[in-house]
Amino acid sequence: MFINILSQTNFNMIQLSKTSLVFFLFLLLITFNRCDCDFFRDPTNVTETGVLIGLVTDIQKQPLADVQISIGERITTSSSDGSFTFDQVPVGEKKAVSFEKNGYTTNHKVVTIVVNDTAYVSAGMAAWGITQSFSTNQQNTVNFQNASVVLPANGLVDEDGQVVTGNVDVKASWFDPTSDEYGSVFPGDFSGEDVNGNQVPLESFGFITVEISQGDKELDLAPGNSSEISIPVPASIQTNAPATIPLWYFDEEQGNWIEEGSATLQNGAYVGNVSHFSSWNADNPIQVSYLKGKVRCKDGTPIAGARVFASGVDYSSITLATTDATGMYRITVKESATADVYAQMILFSFGGIVIGIPSQVERVSTPVSQSEKTVPDLIIECDTSNVSYTKYYDIEIILGGFGMLRAGENGNIQTYNGIDQVWIQSPSSTAESFYAVCTSSLL
Repeated sequence: MFINILSQTNFNMIQLSKTSLVFFLFLLLITFNRCDCDFFRDPTNVTETGVLIGLVTDIQKQPLADVQISIGERITTSSSDGSFTFDQVPVGEKKAVSFEKNGYTTNHKVVTIVVNDTAYVSAGMAAWGITQSFSTNQQNTVNFQNASVVLPANGLVDEDGQVVTGNVDVKASWFDPTSDEYGSVFPGDFSGEDVNGNQVPLESFGFITVEISQGDKELDLAPGNSSEISIPVPASIQTNAPATIPLWYFDEEQGNWIEEGSATLQNGAYVGNVSHFSSWNADNPIQVSYLKGKVRCKDGTPIAGARVFASGVDYSSITLATTDATGMYRITVKESATADVYAQMILFSFGGIVIGIPSQVERVSTPVSQSEKTVPDLIIECDTSNVSYTKYYDIEIILGGFGMLRAGENGNIQTYNGIDQVWIQSPSSTAESFYAVCTSSLL
């Protein structure tokens, strides 16, 4: 049967273009797949996994290729346009996603994976502020971007707990909480676990990231040793900076900030002592209020699944909410402050690029603690050309990474040409949603 149908197509395989060849193979995959798969199965009765797509950029918001991205034990690499995809990700809240690339500080984001749905995450990465070598036999003060870290003499150990001697390398960066890209480079989200075990929203006054290594071994402070760190506070927010502030470190496995110790404001910087290295953050828990509203198209159609952001104007924190089936949202903000509220709808161009269509920005005075305020409707242009509004429920990587196949609502199927790096809309004879993709053993 396989050979007969090939002959009936009258294709000369030698004369096929790259794009035609890939597309033809995808059609074969769809046509000849005979695996045991219920494409139209009820999404409430399937294995609890979802799809994760995302975008990684540098601090100039330019796509960043060849970034290693991991979630759990799954690893992939960003493409030339900075995009990446994970299929069949187990569902769960606040799942940690890490981003690594030589020459850049490691970033971590968190995402909620919903069964048979497509989640989206974006991250920014910045080049290291300083890379420096030093000897472990004496105390060293590493200065970078007006921040500093003091490393004790003979106070470092490797992953096996062995004291390290000789020269080691340190990489460090400070991140300005007043910069436009702060939200993209900020690890996790603007919340953390306090000393009482409560998850609390945070206002950040800046963070640093420090990594120390010897060869391919990661190093840390030896037990009983501490390091003094200094996190500068920009002049524009010093009047709001408390005299003493909690310190928080980022737990990479949990994807969460954990309160540990404190720092005092000295000469325009928060100074404190830490017992291990990670990203360290000078954050203050905030009292919250709530904003609510609706995201819609110009014609009034509600937009489900839109991402709504509340970005502090006179405080450094960004919160995120997602609209429900009616386009409604409720988002946490700092009480008695000012925030910019806007929405974004994630779309897929047929060129394969992930894009976000934004709404207008509404500047809002937030209500007093625990109160609620309604924001004017956030309106998104819903008639953008050359985009797909489809949710894709399953994605399979096939042909040894040469291509991908994804399927979703309203009978939509798209195939990915790994040579030309484009998504191609494939024909479908149904308007029913596809909840599964099955790849053929032939390919």
